[in-house]
Amino acid sequence: MKKKMNIMTSCDDNIAVYILPQLVSINKHLGMYDVDFYLMHSQISAEHINLISEFSKSLDNVRFHEIHLEDNRLFENIAKYGDARSKKGGKLWPHETYYWYYAHYYLPDDMERIMYIDAGDVVITGDIGEYY
Repeated sequence: MKKKMNIMTSCDDNIAVYILPQLVSINKHLGMYDVDFYLMHSQISAEHINLISEFSKSLDNVRFHEIHLEDNRLFENIAKYGDARSKKGGKLWPHETYYWYYAHYYLPDDMERIMYIDAGDVVITGDIGEYY
């Protein structure tokens, strides 16, 4: 029986397709684990969610779980004050950047731990079990 690993990310629709290479890297380098992959979002299109979900089904050790937040107003102040660029009039990071702060409210109660990885710019290149 394989060990279990929980991995989570969050993003908006702009970088949702970049989750696909992450899933490939998880499948290739974490084959010794059954991985539950959680995507927390509020603004990803149904088309992209379907693409990620269907693609995940082709991977033998990855199960995809969508956590869709209907209301992301809880994150407005964090996004507003958490990004130094906002003080210079720049574009704020999307609310999803901060979802990991509150992930424990939306994840299964019986989950012992989860590893958060940034969406789109992190790929797995080896066994990360020691970090997990």
